[in-house]
Amino acid sequence: MLRSLLTDILNPLVWNLPGNAAAKFYRFSFTEYSSVLDLTLAARLTPSNDRASQYLRHLQDELKHTHIFLNRCNKLRKERGRKPRSAPDADYENLFERLGEEQFLAFVHLGEKRGCMQFTSYARYFSKKGDTQTSSIFTTVLADETQHMAYTHDLLVELCGSRQKAKIALLKAQAWEARRSWMRNGKALTSKLFFVIVLSVYPLLLPYKLLQIARPAAQKESGWSSL
Repeated sequence: MLRSLLTDILNPLVWNLPGNAAAKFYRFSFTEYSSVLDLTLAARLTPSNDRASQYLRHLQDELKHTHIFLNRCNKLRKERGRKPRSAPDADYENLFERLGEEQFLAFVHLGEKRGCMQFTSYARYFSKKGDTQTSSIFTTVLADETQHMAYTHDLLVELCGSRQKAKIALLKAQAWEARRSWMRNGKALTSKLFFVIVLSVYPLLLPYKLLQIARPAAQKESGWSSL
């Protein structure tokens, strides 16, 4: 509820920054294609033919979303006189192998649930603005995401053996997501902090470096050299 409220509040700012709408649609396209890769691996590795079929149907939807978002991104870029972006060169994290099928399903379910919340907010925002084209994009994708959220939960309950155990699996997946986000943000922060430190220290070291450069020239002019 809080996340949904925050999204609603930030929508006017996020979507109206120059160039940011196109960038967001490209990030959506990137995320969807990453899901295609993870689901392809899941379909290949799951021991269940039925689950493999459902993963394949899911990845076909995600591939469709990849193109929908990329096309919208490039249309917005064209309106701003920018060149189109190529298809995203996404990677994947081998989540099925790393987490196992149960935790993989929990992770995917959480992502689909989060996507449903965001796309509902976006569709409502653009509908109120009278931008039916953009609103319909999110409405179309939302229909698929809702189905994905439902089937992944059903499969998770089936694998876990009960709804209570499925809830525990979801809590574990949330903890894993939080830890992964913390580590990613920590690495990004460390990199930025190092850059700031270098910028701060460089002016202090510059006079010393200039002195080192000037000293040999002064020694040459005086004819003095060290032993």
